Amino acid sequence: MNRSSLLWTFWLGFLLVASGGMHAYFWKRFLKDTGMPGRWVRSFGWGFAVLTILFPFCFFLRRRLIQPIDSIVFLGLMSWLAILFYLVCLRGIFEVIPLAVFLYSKIRKKTAFDPARRQFLLRTLAVGTLTIGVAGVARGMMNTFKDPAWKDVPVRLDRLPPLARGFTIVQLTDLHVSPWTPLEFLERIVDRVNASRPDVVVITGDLVDGEVDRLGDKIGVFAKLSALHGVFFVTGNHEYYVETDPWLDQIRRMGITILHNSGLPVAGAIFLAGIPDRTIREISGVSPDDWPDIPRALANRPADLPTVLLAHQPREIAAAVSAGVDLQLSGHTHGGQIWPFGVVVMAAQPYISGLHRRDQTQIYVSRGTGTWGPPMRIAAPAELTRIVLT
Repeated sequence: MNRSSLLWTFWLGFLLVASGGMHAYFWKRFLKDTGMPGRWVRSFGWGFAVLTILFPFCFFLRRRLIQPIDSIVFLGLMSWLAILFYLVCLRGIFEVIPLAVFLYSKIRKKTAFDPARRQFLLRTLAVGTLTIGVAGVARGMMNTFKDPAWKDVPVRLDRLPPLARGFTIVQLTDLHVSPWTPLEFLERIVDRVNASRPDVVVITGDLVDGEVDRLGDKIGVFAKLSALHGVFFVTGNHEYYVETDPWLDQIRRMGITILHNSGLPVAGAIFLAGIPDRTIREISGVSPDDWPDIPRALANRPADLPTVLLAHQPREIAAAVSAGVDLQLSGHTHGGQIWPFGVVVMAAQPYISGLHRRDQTQIYVSRGTGTWGPPMRIAAPAELTRIVLT
């Protein structure tokens, strides 16, 4: 079995276990333990078993079904999984209540609950969790395509020329433009970016989530992006889940400069460099020469200008530090997107949002402007980021 097959097998197993565990917990805590009629409990149990199997395979069937069935199935299953995850995590927090009562009863040597009181508590916890959870989900979905707030981030760079103080970089990342992304939402983003009159606009990957022939018209609005010294792009992992070359051609036709292991001085203020996402290593037929290579991207940097590196994933920070990069701009994490998924993201990425320093290198990780999978954000609001160099 080759590496690619092993990877797919691992992910299939992981998704089956994760989906099965969450569905089983939901079935027990929200249905069985609350005294729901037995026939309902059994019916939901069989339904959850089917969903457990369907969820992992929705990834493997993606873009293999006819439209709009493909988009409806994927969006529906991913939205249910997000809601399930959120409700299970909320209910898990409330497990502390019966645990505290149990421990108290052990200390006092008393009976914790009679059956009637126990069922009342379980029903109360289930109803309370659903009430809080449904409100959170509704708010998260309503905020998905609302205009994200501006986030001004001042960053001090020691080698920045005095005349370049106040140089602005607007960062767009993780828009994940898909068939259900409203065109009006994208147009408002472009208008707001242009109105800020930035020196540079950078797009740090995951711009698209679909093929050119389906999304080309929507992506066309980004041809209107305007910045004093240009608009620049690096790939994210999602650019490699579809036919990549047609997208890169489309982006170039829109007047956007793609930084692929390359860099250039900008306005005598910074040396701007970019690398492709590391997912390119998993694409068959791609030469290792096209893999992310920070030293090659920085080969022509002047010694007197600070370096700003565009890299989709924050975990490129170790290589950026070794290469003497001053500032890395990244996305990818969505800030977790749905609480408390950020804890899971932290297992794979060193930072999930905000400005951080590692040795002499700073890194800013944007929560992103769009969403992937379920159209909702819970406790991880989207942002439009303006880096102000000082």
